[in-house]
Amino acid sequence: MKFLLILGIDPGMTGAMAILGPNGDVLVADLPMMTIPNGARKQQVLDVTAMKNYLENWQTRHRVFVFLEKTQPMKDSAMTAFSMGQMRGSLLAICACLNISVSDVLPQAWKRKYNLLKCDKDASIGAAKQLFPSLAADLSRVKDHNRAEALLIAAYGKGTMNG
Repeated sequence: MKFLLILGIDPGMTGAMAILGPNGDVLVADLPMMTIPNGARKQQVLDVTAMKNYLENWQTRHRVFVFLEKTQPMKDSAMTAFSMGQMRGSLLAICACLNISVSDVLPQAWKRKYNLLKCDKDASIGAAKQLFPSLAADLSRVKDHNRAEALLIAAYGKGTMNG
């Protein structure tokens, strides 16, 4: 019998993923990225092979369910909006190819749950450290707000599955 593994993903060029295992195991990591040439400059993109391999490996032992933050263009540049769409599309395509269920999570929904609406990124780190104190070392850098948000997305998703 395979147990449920919940994956929360905060997409983006500095995105992260958080895994909540069936026995209370928790893991958080940055999304696997790679650099590709783009004319005279280089571009960071999701390493789709690495991400696919992670998901396939987890699928051998667990039923995987993904909660993916639904990113929407804001006042970002066209390039940022394109990159975010590319990242989201890549993640959705990988999950579709592996027959993994994905549920979109609006940022306002999970932020409301943890009283983080209109709060800065440091507040997400604080909330994640409170929920997952064993991962405090993984949330020690300023840029770890993505990891914190992935953890909060996963916890929110798990809560929605439990009723």
